[in-house]
Amino acid sequence: MGYCLVPECTSGNRRKEQDSNVILHRIPRDAERAVKWVQACKRENLLNPQKSFVCSKHFTSDDYERDLQFELLHPDVDPIQNMKRKLKLSAVPSKEIPKTPASTLRQSGTLAQKRRREEAIDQALSEDYSAEPESPVPGPSSGPPVISPEEAMALQRKIEELEKALKLQAEEARKKAGEAENYRTKLQGIFTDQQIDFLLHDNRPCPWDEESVLRALDIRTRLSIKQYEYLRNIGFPLPGRSTLQSWMKNFVVKPGDATCATRMLTQLLDGKPDMDRACILMFDEMKVSGIVSYDNTADQVMGPNAYMQQVIVRSLFGKWRLPLYYDFDAPMTKDLLEELIIMVEAGGGNVVAAVSDLGGSNRGLWTELEIDCDGATHLPNPVDPSRKIWVFADTPHLLKLLRNHVLDDGITLPNGGLVDKELLAQVLAIDEGRDYRILPKLNVDTHLEVHGQARQKVRPAAQLLSRSTAKAIERFIPQEKEAADFIRLCNDGFDVLNGQSPCDSNRLRRGLGSASVEAFQVLTDLETAIRNMTVGQRSSLMPFQKGFIVTIRSMRGLVADMVDRLGPSTYVLTGRVNQDAVESFFGMVRGKGGANFNPSPSEAKSRVRNLMLMHVMKLGLNPKVSRQARGLKASRQTRPAAAVGDEEGSGDGAIDDTDFAEERSVEEDQVSADLSDMQSLFVEDNQGSKSRSEARSSERGERSTEGDDDSADLSDMQSLFVEVKHHYKSRSASNRVTTPSRVDPQTGVSAEMYGMAHAAGYVAAKCRKVDPNLGVPSAFAEEEVPVETMWTRLISRGGLNVPTARWMSAFRQMEATFCRHHHMEPDRLSRRPGVIGSLTRLLCAEQPDFDPRVIRRFVRLRTFIRMACINRELRREAMEKREARKKKQFSG
Repeated sequence: MGYCLVPECTSGNRRKEQDSNVILHRIPRDAERAVKWVQACKRENLLNPQKSFVCSKHFTSDDYERDLQFELLHPDVDPIQNMKRKLKLSAVPSKEIPKTPASTLRQSGTLAQKRRREEAIDQALSEDYSAEPESPVPGPSSGPPVISPEEAMALQRKIEELEKALKLQAEEARKKAGEAENYRTKLQGIFTDQQIDFLLHDNRPCPWDEESVLRALDIRTRLSIKQYEYLRNIGFPLPGRSTLQSWMKNFVVKPGDATCATRMLTQLLDGKPDMDRACILMFDEMKVSGIVSYDNTADQVMGPNAYMQQVIVRSLFGKWRLPLYYDFDAPMTKDLLEELIIMVEAGGGNVVAAVSDLGGSNRGLWTELEIDCDGATHLPNPVDPSRKIWVFADTPHLLKLLRNHVLDDGITLPNGGLVDKELLAQVLAIDEGRDYRILPKLNVDTHLEVHGQARQKVRPAAQLLSRSTAKAIERFIPQEKEAADFIRLCNDGFDVLNGQSPCDSNRLRRGLGSASVEAFQVLTDLETAIRNMTVGQRSSLMPFQKGFIVTIRSMRGLVADMVDRLGPSTYVLTGRVNQDAVESFFGMVRGKGGANFNPSPSEAKSRVRNLMLMHVMKLGLNPKVSRQARGLKASRQTRPAAAVGDEEGSGDGAIDDTDFAEERSVEEDQVSADLSDMQSLFVEDNQGSKSRSEARSSERGERSTEGDDDSADLSDMQSLFVEVKHHYKSRSASNRVTTPSRVDPQTGVSAEMYGMAHAAGYVAAKCRKVDPNLGVPSAFAEEEVPVETMWTRLISRGGLNVPTARWMSAFRQMEATFCRHHHMEPDRLSRRPGVIGSLTRLLCAEQPDFDPRVIRRFVRLRTFIRMACINRELRREAMEKREARKKKQFSG
């Protein structure tokens, strides 16, 4: 099929609507007539005469031969529409012919290009069909279909549009694929591949793979049942609880049974180097509610029990820790300890130390193991007797006991110095009633008047026996230099025995190694001081003194063993050789009980199992391990008799419905202890500060003893104690100034000015990027710095900022403005809105040389210092009212 040769005529164009009465006439074969037709159509040449046509719209009625017969038979019909349409030999196109030649019409830009494409298509079509015979009469059956230039152009446009659409679709597909890959990459740290496929394609897997189940178990251990189900309901890709329970049927954690923990330990230590295998056993007791309770998982009635023994194994050099064993009313004995050591060794561990507190049962264990401050401080490894297991007392517990005896009994030093509550009260009196203090962390009610539960906090004990306290005694009570040196030695010794990081700014807290000469010298001096000091009027060493000595000697031996075994570059972070891991575990066990710190036996069992699972998942272990794990035959044969029992209980494999405890870092001073209030000062004096185990024994009606003195009659000892205490206090009071001076006798500067300079250095440190000229670190301070900065330089190790003279002068002026601004208020602190902003604007006007951010920092600091003073006074008044009510209640 062709198209009309006349320019701008649409006849034959498949994209245009066609008139059925219009027919196409082929160009004549006669060359002379063909030239006339081409010229009449305003064409310059004819590329393909066989495929070129002219439509009937360009011929007149006179150009056609008439059919007279049809006209006579059909007089009402237009003859032009019904004639046979046979052209005369003289017919030439003359109707609706444009005046402008085709070359002019197709001259510009895109039209010329399209015409060239059309002509090329015509040429191609002529080459394809040039050999076919020509039909004399045009029509559908006269030959192969002919594509007109308009159709070719339309096809070309269609091709271009399709190519463009295809390109857009490909680009969109690539974009979507990139987004999907980006989503997958971001989700890989949170979900497994199976979970991601579920999120992207909404295709719930069946069954869930192992990685997805383990990830879900990790989430489940940190959430309650309702929280876990809520996540599933809102679309989180998590398996159901029944799936988790089926996976956990072999994860059985029973009282007195360490088999499951040993399986996990074997899996954890598989392929680990010797350094990662070195581990410590730590054990302690937690009080449980002495009631009878029902365990639904085991269908068993439990209790009544008084306490729970918990054993945890942790790495000496690595970060892993794992609950190993627990049981109710089961004191640690030599046989049980050795059997636990054998199980850990069978699981791949290398036990190098054992840590406990100084409870009555643990002191009995030391006696059974023949551990003594003047004898051996280690026991042979039951698996390999050539290896030693060093025994330690919990260092934070020792520090608390030392603080308690200082406050209760007083400690006499070899040269006659006395460290007691009266001396420490004099130190705190230096700051009494002042806003700026040299010991801002110390308060009488939280550090001196400590009773009951408050004695279980480690932080107040460490703050009281600190380097700053020693410096304050040395500067303001110079006659007590021996006491100041002892407190400084206690602080340094605690730093050495509580090293947490090899990069600590304090060299003594960087751990112990072969090159730690200074730290070992501190331990030697501390051991000598502990041996030679006298607690109260006692002539023999008390248990906490023996604990210090054993711990120091064991630390030397442990470091030497590790250096010999692992190389001279080995160092031990001493802060890991304590009971912090056990105390943190107890805090999590208690954490799900709200105000009830003592769970029932069944509740404790459920929580211990769930926390055990949480530790397993945190270490990346698979709890779905066959019970026939390798390396456990020896441990099964030697495990404690209490651990032997039916392991095929139907209910023990299910995840308990009790909420999982959420893991959080619990410092020992934040863990609620189990001690009840001390019964009397006499009991504290003769038995020392009771440990957790001693308090539990007292609650069970058992009596812990510390020495032969406890066998005497109670009333006689009480009266004797009162006489000794009275004599002791009168002796110490006669040699000591009642009220110390608040002025440093060496510099003539008051303690309050020292505190003000320290606060100015704090502001300078906080604003060092805003104004670096406010102060410099004490390590780079010049001799011309203000004398008020002496205290900051004394307590600094080189990092505290010392204010410049210019900033110190401006600080005093702003302090005077602050006092005037709040002077009319009852407690010298305004309650009006904008308390910081209004004073900042006032000081900015008075001190235009300083950045407003520096001034605002001063106003905030000064406001909070005043608030702390007000709160301190309010707490003191509340405590006095409580004491008055108690006295009135008991006296009435």
